[in-house]
Amino acid sequence: MLYLAPLQGYTDYIFRNVYNNFFEGIDVAISPFVTLVEGKHVKRSHLKDVLPENNSGIKVIPQVLGYLPDQFIVMANDLYDLGYESLNWNLGCPVPSIARKKRGSGMLSHLELIEKTLNEVLPKIPNKLSIKARLGYLNNKELLNIIPILNSIPLEFLNIHPRIGLQMYEGELDLEAFCECIKISNHKIVFSGDIIDFNFYNELKSRFPSIKDWMLGRGLLSNLFLPNEILQKKNYSKTEKLIIFSDFINALFEELKKTKTADKHVLNKMKEYWVYFKRMFVDGDEIFNTLKYIQDIERFTDITNEFLESAEIRV
Repeated sequence: MLYLAPLQGYTDYIFRNVYNNFFEGIDVAISPFVTLVEGKHVKRSHLKDVLPENNSGIKVIPQVLGYLPDQFIVMANDLYDLGYESLNWNLGCPVPSIARKKRGSGMLSHLELIEKTLNEVLPKIPNKLSIKARLGYLNNKELLNIIPILNSIPLEFLNIHPRIGLQMYEGELDLEAFCECIKISNHKIVFSGDIIDFNFYNELKSRFPSIKDWMLGRGLLSNLFLPNEILQKKNYSKTEKLIIFSDFINALFEELKKTKTADKHVLNKMKEYWVYFKRMFVDGDEIFNTLKYIQDIERFTDITNEFLESAEIRV
């Protein structure tokens, strides 16, 4: 099974819906995190990304960030009322401003707090719970110490990114520490981290034959055809890929224009996507260096389409 990673600012409902119309292979998307909030109910505006009417095609599991039990219980029940029988708890976000508040991967240094939260929350929520975690925040032993607690509770799956929080997204994956984690876990494991091409996926699959579920994030944004290549569904020609990408990016542009309040917001969002999309093309750096300075939305569209008319796709 292939999961779409919860990349804040990238894999929101707009991207998910458009992606699903042009590409295949993703079975489930974990939404970018929704922060726990105070109140007897969560405002619909706070849940915009996971509202059923905003999502079509790909199955979505909402991800929540925070640990206060009362807020967690309210969020879980409100999501259940929206039809979400599953939710995911974020113990992986490495952003310092989040981790310092004992949220995301920063919580992995607080075993007792994790246990307390789970003990208070699980009896009072109707949803199945999964967890997305790193090996730790300060060191690669923290998750190892937490897994025995997780083994004592029902989890839909445990998604592990084999880095520590302090690494952010830099440095090598710690596959040895990941191996130690899967040896002692009783739960289904989903692997997440740096799957950028079929060859690395194949290496991981050979090294960890017990893993059947994989999460794609930045690798997918850098090669939108990656799920298809992993599943070996269809052998597209480079011409076909270029046509599909052109149609996809125009559709994404149009959907962003419907939801953003100003042209500059649309442009900024498209430029953020092109940080990754450029990797699909031989002259990707060159076109990105042109696009990132354009401030006029019409010119941005024209330059993009002109580039795609003769672009050489590398993937």
